[in-house]
Amino acid sequence: MSLAAGTRLGPYEIGSPIGVGGMGEVYRARDTKLKREVAIKVLPEAFARDAERRKRFEREAQVVASLNHPNIATLYGFEEADGRLFLVMELVEGETLEERLARGRLHVDEALPIFEQIAEGLASAHAKGIIHRDLKPANIKIRSDGTVKILDFGLAKALAGETADSVEASQSPTLTKGTALGAILGTAPYMSPEQARGKAVDKRTDIWAFGCCLYETLSGQRPFSGDTVSDTIARILQTEPELDALPAETPVALRRLLRRCLAKDPTRRVHDIADARIEIHEAGAEAPESVGAPPTARTTSLVVTAVAAALLSGAVVWWLTHSEPLPPAPVTHAVIPYPPETELRTTFTPSLAISPDGRRVAYRVTKDGQTLIYLRSLDEREGRPLAGTERGRMPFFSPDGQWLAFQGDTELMKISVTGGAPFLIAEIGNPELRGASWSSDGTIFFSGQSAGLSRVSGEGGLVEKVTVPERERGEKSHRYPHVLPGGKAVLFTLGTGDIDLFDDASIAVLSLATGDYRVVLEGGTNPHYSRTGHLVYGRRDELVAVPFDLESASVTGGSVTVLSGVTSVPIAGNVEFDLASDGTLVYAYGELSRSRRIVWIDRAGHKEAAIRDVDDFASLDVSPDGRRLATFVGRANNNIWVYELERGTVMHRIELFDNHFPSFSPRGDRMAFSSNRSGVFALYWQAADGSAPAERLTTSVYNQDVSSWSPDEKWLAFQESRPDTGWDIWLLPLDEERVPRPFLQTEFDERWAQISPDGQFLAYQSNETGRDEIYVRSFPDPSRWLQVSTTGGTHPRWNPIRGELLYLSGNEVLAVSLKGGWPNPEIGAPRVAFRVEFAAAEDSGFGFGLAPDGERIAIIENAEPSEPITDLQLVLNWSEELKRLVPISN
Repeated sequence: MSLAAGTRLGPYEIGSPIGVGGMGEVYRARDTKLKREVAIKVLPEAFARDAERRKRFEREAQVVASLNHPNIATLYGFEEADGRLFLVMELVEGETLEERLARGRLHVDEALPIFEQIAEGLASAHAKGIIHRDLKPANIKIRSDGTVKILDFGLAKALAGETADSVEASQSPTLTKGTALGAILGTAPYMSPEQARGKAVDKRTDIWAFGCCLYETLSGQRPFSGDTVSDTIARILQTEPELDALPAETPVALRRLLRRCLAKDPTRRVHDIADARIEIHEAGAEAPESVGAPPTARTTSLVVTAVAAALLSGAVVWWLTHSEPLPPAPVTHAVIPYPPETELRTTFTPSLAISPDGRRVAYRVTKDGQTLIYLRSLDEREGRPLAGTERGRMPFFSPDGQWLAFQGDTELMKISVTGGAPFLIAEIGNPELRGASWSSDGTIFFSGQSAGLSRVSGEGGLVEKVTVPERERGEKSHRYPHVLPGGKAVLFTLGTGDIDLFDDASIAVLSLATGDYRVVLEGGTNPHYSRTGHLVYGRRDELVAVPFDLESASVTGGSVTVLSGVTSVPIAGNVEFDLASDGTLVYAYGELSRSRRIVWIDRAGHKEAAIRDVDDFASLDVSPDGRRLATFVGRANNNIWVYELERGTVMHRIELFDNHFPSFSPRGDRMAFSSNRSGVFALYWQAADGSAPAERLTTSVYNQDVSSWSPDEKWLAFQESRPDTGWDIWLLPLDEERVPRPFLQTEFDERWAQISPDGQFLAYQSNETGRDEIYVRSFPDPSRWLQVSTTGGTHPRWNPIRGELLYLSGNEVLAVSLKGGWPNPEIGAPRVAFRVEFAAAEDSGFGFGLAPDGERIAIIENAEPSEPITDLQLVLNWSEELKRLVPISN
């Protein structure tokens, strides 16, 4: 029975119907809890009556729900309401490929990007052992922006509930007997021969269907069709596709791919869909460029391609007209512009990289507070965003230049330079790494914020510690590893200071054979070896070079400044540059303002200095009486400073180790914070005036950050990062036992918990919808919950004076009124309370503190505005300039 608009299935309000088929009826619906549009697929009643089939389906649905790829429509859940079983899925707008083909075949240049995305989605699923089994044009959606989504992934097997070799091939959606619920294994014109015969299938059956869809898209007709289903299956089993029906402009590579995809013997078929994606990508290069394509508006980017062409043609002319050796190629400067309305995003870790062969540049950009990694091939007109790198940072290339690695939230990831889904290399836990380098033997070396060097295979595996800073010798950190050619030694930055890593750092070399390391140069960071025989490193906004003997790993001459004005971050020792093996240099030019101050802002926008001293502040908390302010100061190590606000002076400091996220108790006599003095970040507390030493509250092998206190001071909420579940919210009872217990632990990241002044609610941020939003749950029992924000939000704080919840959204602090209690609290619409310009780095904790009157907030802002950096500098054949400036004597 069809569902009428307005019908409720649990929290889902049914809208208009989308379609109906053998798998059930599909409707547009509204998720009233998460305030989003979804698709609801109501399963047939016969399915709901079969308990064993339901159980099998639920197992399969759990597997399918694990898929997370931009080209696969997400399965949110399998639910039951009012006696109906239904799937909750991502709602994908746009037309299906079947609907598009009804208007005629697609030209090759239209089809290629569609099928490259289909292949990427299939590759991601196949890597997890999940097969579609019913790939066809009706299950391929094309959004208006060109994004392709594969629908109903894995549902054929889930709804069949049987193994493929235990059912008849006639039980396909087009062949279901009468009204019985058949074993759904595929749609006849797209079924592989082994599928039609009822044999066991694997990922190669999807490759067959992929070939059928590609053939139909290019030719406008199905490769196998007949007047009846039996005729169609007979053609699948007995005839070959007519490749002559393909249009004349079909590239040879595509014809070859279709023959291999549609081989009847699975052993002679394309073995992996990733191979098909490569063929399609190469076919795109083979296909002629569309006539009349508009030139890019940012014509300065063409200088890279023009320069490369000029260098090549010049070399050819010289070779044809001269017998003597070629002269050195000229040093040529070019600019790589950022996409419109974006800028360089640099914090404490490198934000750009160049492939070893000098062919590609990766760079992290930000727009409206959101970050993404772009990839620019130097033979292309402009860069392209890499889907799956949202919130990614610290890009670096594999030795062959075919993979780009980067750090996610708590993971080390890699993605093919041709695109596709990112792959997990390892869970690393640390919120922000400090450099990485990929060795020719496949090993990745990386460093945490105040840790030693670690390594892991680029194929994934266990992380192994390589070095540990020797605290007794004053070592604070080992950062920015750089593997030397040959893979026998690693250069790195050895930090010894608390104030400025440029003043208190050395460059050391680690022998991988012995595990010993030694200092080779004082006063430098970010070392890179040049094949000209130089060591190039950073010193504030300068690049400096010295002659360097690779065999002995030692400096053999004096240092020379070779470039000035390079973007740098002194408190981390980060200098934004990279050097390719072919001598190409890429760097960012310009100064980033890192000096910050703390100011009060009221609701009318009036601003008043709170801490007049200028420093590198990050995160803060205001005492309940408004007389003190605690902040952690980002130096080589983060120290908590407690200010007396009336005089603007420092009362005391918590130093020596990395100390983060101070939080005053409701009475104001204690302060909790996070510190890594035990090796990982654990919870500590001490008297707020510093009159007593710090006391450790928790012991864990996982990093923990303080979030908030309960109003009766019986609980301390905190967040903990685990490899399997990411950031979770925990509660620490402040009794004699002090045994932590999880409050909210899911596959998503839940952070920055804030317990309400009346103790009824706990507010937090979560990325369960794909972006950070603000939620509230009942406290201390988390069973009841509501979503508060509607357009994204982070870092909630309660305002007891006005009875509202404040949270960040871009450069605004929004307020939501909250009245009553459970089970039916009244939540108002978000409204702008404060407009601000934050300077704190992302993920730095609470970006604002609240005055006791509830009418002002304290924020961290840049002391002086800086111009955004909107392009990168590229220097081709920079090695020739290096040899001229820093000669090496024989």
